[in-house]
Amino acid sequence: MSYPGLITHGLRAIAVFAEIIGVRVMLAATAVMLLLSGGVTALVLLPEAPLLSPAVQMLLWISLIAAWQTLISATLFTFFVMQARQQATFVPLRDYGQFARFAETATATAR
Repeated sequence: MSYPGLITHGLRAIAVFAEIIGVRVMLAATAVMLLLSGGVTALVLLPEAPLLSPAVQMLLWISLIAAWQTLISATLFTFFVMQARQQATFVPLRDYGQFARFAETATATAR
């Protein structure tokens, strides 16, 4: 499969399985956030914390803030996907005329 074909295949899969992907991304972001929060808190509250340079402490806090933003973005993405699935954008009985030239009633015949 060529690279453009692979990208197209992946985007189609995301369009079909958007709910599942959104929930999994949100769960992964939550797990990373919890691990990073625990690690940063443990590093800063240890008795050896004054030995960490201010630059390292700042980097830890910035990474924690970035993880929070990732978690919030993943949650919003999931909510937007779920909300988009609730809207009926195509109603077959109403919109078939835009996609079909004519409608024909099918009847079954007895043998």
